[in-house]
Parts: sequence; structure tokens; C-alpha cells
Amino acid sequence: MSRCLYNSSFTEFLKSSDNSIFGILCDRYHGEALTTTREAWKSEISIMKDIISRFASKDGKIIFEYDIPRLGKRIDVVLLLEGIVFCLEFKVGESRIIEADVDQVLDYALDLKNFHKFSQDNLIVPILVATNYRNASTEIQMSVYDDRVVNPLMSGKQGVANLIAKVLKEFPNEPSINPNWIN
Repeated sequence: MSRCLYNSSFTEFLKSSDNSIFGILCDRYHGEALTTTREAWKSEISIMKDIISRFASKDGKIIFEYDIPRLGKRIDVVLLLEGIVFCLEFKVGESRIIEADVDQVLDYALDLKNFHKFSQDNLIVPILVATNYRNASTEIQMSVYDDRVVNPLMSGKQGVANLIAKVLKEFPNEPSINPNWIN
């Protein structure tokens, strides 16, 4: 059984139609996906296509709905890019940053750091994406716990690609991610 509903290389993701990706998410979802879930997936696919197109020349992986068994939840999107694990939690239609949402994306990052063997040595960057939020984090800070987890970053859909680029520039020499990460 797969730990996610969808995963592919950046190249394959960009080549695939939004409808085919959406169909895979729906087919692999256990039970009937609520209308709000289906609409969120459509938004996330579109937003991620725009973001990934900025990094199309890079060898990266995109993963939708990655299972966190300890919490019984799923990370909306994980990007594996240049040795960095990006955790993206989407709040589609939201224009405000809510503390509980920041805590949620941080919990996902900490679960990967502490309970996911192939994430333990990599930098983990949690990003909360409130799609209609008009600002973005401007400072990238490491956690005070010296655990290679960046403090949560926040952005609207327009600023995510720039945040990712900024992180990549600030951490250019990260060790590669284990090819078995998804397992």
C-alpha cells in the first residue's frame, strides 16, 4: 500500500494533465472525497503546476497527500528538492494565518524529522499556504532546537515559489535525499 495518493518527478507532473492527476487522487482516496476536498485538490494541483514550472529543470519529486500514520493525517504536498524536504499545508481560500494551522504544518515537519527514517538527516522546511494571504515570510530561521527544521514559513499562493527559491539559495549544499524516501 502506498504512503501517498500521488507522487511523480517534476517532469512527469508538469507533463500530466490536471484532470489525470486529480483522477489519480480521487481513485486512490479511501472512501468518497468530500466536495471541499476535491475542490482543494484542484486548486493545489494548479498552484503546484505554477510553482513546479519555476523549478522544471531541477530533479525533484512531488508527493500529494503523504500519510503520517502517527497522527492519522496527511501532508497536503511534499516536495523533495535539492536535498531539502518541503512540507506544504494548504488552506485553500483562506486569507489569514491561523496559529492552529501553523502548528499543524510544524507538527508534520517534526513527525518527519523524528519518525521518518529517510528525513532524519535532511533539512525540513514547513510552509503554510493560505492561498489568499497577501504576504509571505521574509526571514528563514532555523528552529532553536538544532534539529534541522526551519521555523514554519507562511505565504499566499503567489509567494510560495519565491520562498522555495530563497530556501534553496540559503541552503545550497544539502546532502541528497534517499531515493527510497517515499517508502
